[in-house]
Amino acid sequence: MATHFFGLTNRTYRHSHAVGRAEFAGTGFRNPTDMAITPDGTVYICNRSYENRPDGVHVTVITLDEEYITEFGAYGEADGEFMWPTSVVLDSKGNL
Repeated sequence: MATHFFGLTNRTYRHSHAVGRAEFAGTGFRNPTDMAITPDGTVYICNRSYENRPDGVHVTVITLDEEYITEFGAYGEADGEFMWPTSVVLDSKGNL
């Protein structure tokens, strides 16, 4: 088991299985670095990708039941883009 601290909340998670595939887009993950889970069970996964494949930089959104919702973001410096993201975080209202 691993204990993660989200703000002032202490939650413990137990690994049960893996989800997704090693892909650069869609239902896959490429070098995921962090995740955040909203109170309604929406999961945001930060994908950092690799220097030689910046097309994999994005945030994947799935449910706790492993249903793919969407992905957003891309590699870059403009609005909606990320330069090698390392984490995602939720505020007290569940906003990313």
